[in-house]
Amino acid sequence: VAVTDTLRLQSYFNQTSKKYYWNDRYKGRIIQAKDLETRTKAETLLDQNELGILKLADILNSKTGNAIQVTEVAVEKGENPIIDFFIWGGSKPAGFDETTTFVHGKVVRNEPKDLKDAWGLYSSDFQEQVEKEWIDSLRKQYTIAINKKVLKQIQAVE
Repeated sequence: VAVTDTLRLQSYFNQTSKKYYWNDRYKGRIIQAKDLETRTKAETLLDQNELGILKLADILNSKTGNAIQVTEVAVEKGENPIIDFFIWGGSKPAGFDETTTFVHGKVVRNEPKDLKDAWGLYSSDFQEQVEKEWIDSLRKQYTIAINKKVLKQIQAVE
């Protein structure tokens, strides 16, 4: 039953996948370098060669220690103080050194959420649809009759 429901939910999502959207969010990386010189090298490599982040880490990180640390992020405003500082003009986080840290990515607007990101929303909508279909099938199968005489005898709940 769970596999069938998962497949039906996936099918429901495929039909309604443009229903839920992210707010504007930054998708990219936070790159922290060990010093200003390493930061400059990293920025230059990224800007000139459009080098992949993994390749950048391979070039700059030695076997004896990490010169850079890369963190992948996809966050909305208010979810990450470093991104808020660089992208949305937020205040500088306490103890943060902006001389050795930079971001590389872009702000993405109006991006639809995929099923894993909005599982609860889509599963709730799917459940409502299943219940509606079930009630519709019951109404087609059975006649509804209300005994108005008995209904009038029921005291109202206040």
